Amino acid sequence: SIALLDPPTGLDIQGVADWANATGAYSTWNVVDSTYCAIYYPEYTSFNSITSDHEITPPSCAAIQALVRSNPWQAPAGVTRGMVNNLLGISVNLNPAARTFLDGERINSISNFNGLGEMVLGQRTATKIASALDRVAARRMMLVLENGIGQALWPLVFEPDTDVVWNRATMIAQPYLD
Repeated sequence: SIALLDPPTGLDIQGVADWANATGAYSTWNVVDSTYCAIYYPEYTSFNSITSDHEITPPSCAAIQALVRSNPWQAPAGVTRGMVNNLLGISVNLNPAARTFLDGERINSISNFNGLGEMVLGQRTATKIASALDRVAARRMMLVLENGIGQALWPLVFEPDTDVVWNRATMIAQPYLD
């Protein structure tokens, strides 16, 4: 799974970067650094139809909407999959410079892009290491592959480490990868 992380409520752009990087007021905390999580910012106001209240909504709720609309190999962001439903207002309006800054800090923005509406505008995982797994779609696809191949190879777990078993494992896994 992938953890969708919400920074503490009420932080400004620099505060969110400090929180993610364990700097500034968060220097005694641990750095968020993993391909198994993604950070989203900022929170927004939405309407709760059960209580009829306007509520502050964590940014991970926008990320969940984007993930639901995306196949594992697709970026859960942008106009097609990243639009945020039920957004009445956003706590921080991010301009292009702010979005670029947050992207460099491994934080995915929720913002209005070119007047098209509020949407998730990033798919970075929280890793500090540049790799294919610094994208949410790549990590999700790897999770699908790991799970599928792991289940398919389960009957071989207690078999001896022989060429015959390795050939069986390859014959099971390779079609899945193809």
